[in-house]
Amino acid sequence: ISSAFWPSLSDDLPSMFNDEDKALLRKVFNPCLSDRREEGSRFIPPDPSFAYVQKLRALVKEEEAVQRRRMEHFFDKLFSQQCPGPLFPSSWASSVEISHGEAAGRQGAQLSARPHYVAQAHVWEEALQSALPVFDKSTEDGTRFRVYRLGSLEVRTTQEHDGLEAVGAVFSLSSTEPRRSEASVKDD
Repeated sequence: ISSAFWPSLSDDLPSMFNDEDKALLRKVFNPCLSDRREEGSRFIPPDPSFAYVQKLRALVKEEEAVQRRRMEHFFDKLFSQQCPGPLFPSSWASSVEISHGEAAGRQGAQLSARPHYVAQAHVWEEALQSALPVFDKSTEDGTRFRVYRLGSLEVRTTQEHDGLEAVGAVFSLSSTEPRRSEASVKDD
């Protein structure tokens, strides 16, 4: 059974499943979440009954809602690399790393959204290939969340386990500390 089941989930081959069912099964058997392929010839496909498939659809829909909220929060300027919040794995909060000589946070910097830069994603492809992220974490489903600093810009991307890296937000960084010329100096 497994020798026919797994290839039928591929986009490259004809399938015994319609597109909707194939998409559902690919999500259920995401290799980052499921080790069922390792069962080899002992693998038994899930119950095809209507009730069971409906339960699977409901569970996958709930997970997709969590993934959507994660993305929205990550692409928001309020996202904190040190304390990402309950939508992300708890291990992210405990592993503050120092990268490239600066703390993973952005103390002393204010973010301003630059949505028009996101629309120019093709411009970022080459720059991101040669840049090292200051933040690079993965969730249990294999989605990678990355933050890059390119000059005065912060670029945030995501990449699903079997997908391409996609720019989701770009912010300009500006200092919140007053410049020396703006600070008043008193001589006594």
